[in-house]
Amino acid sequence: MATDLIPFSFDSLAVRTFADDAGEPWFCAKDVCDVLGYVNDSDAIKKHCRTKGVAKRDSPTSSGVQALSFINEGNLYRLIIKSRKPEAERFESWVCDESG
Repeated sequence: MATDLIPFSFDSLAVRTFADDAGEPWFCAKDVCDVLGYVNDSDAIKKHCRTKGVAKRDSPTSSGVQALSFINEGNLYRLIIKSRKPEAERFESWVCDESG
């Protein structure tokens, strides 16, 4: 996995993404959890995401380079589906219809 991060903005919240060597999109798990209203992103990832679609990636942050968890597209949809927050439906529409 080696490309630059591509930031998107949803309701003024950043969602960092990148495309892997095969061109598949990956999404910063913490950013997605923040948008969807999950209080504990680590718990949400453990409960709702498949391990195969979760990867750590060294990424620049305001505190320097940190290993952040990124999720593949399938896990993105799993988090959206499992969220009970009203933001989830709007985020789903944004992901499916507007962000590309």
